[in-house]
Amino acid sequence: MEPEIMLWITFIRIVGLFVCISVAGKKNRNKLGWGIFGFTIPVIAIIIILLLKPLPAANEIEQVSQ
Repeated sequence: MEPEIMLWITFIRIVGLFVCISVAGKKNRNKLGWGIFGFTIPVIAIIIILLLKPLPAANEIEQVSQ
């Protein structure tokens, strides 16, 4: 492959990684897992994480169970 194409692919993967980590953090989801997913398949991962609903925070779960 051409070096320019490889550079763009790497750039898109890194952007996908940071977008997925950022959105996953805001939605109380696993940042590491979504970061790996965002790096390997960036476009699909970004679409999926944007469509998912936020998980309740840990302190909200404890309050509901009491």
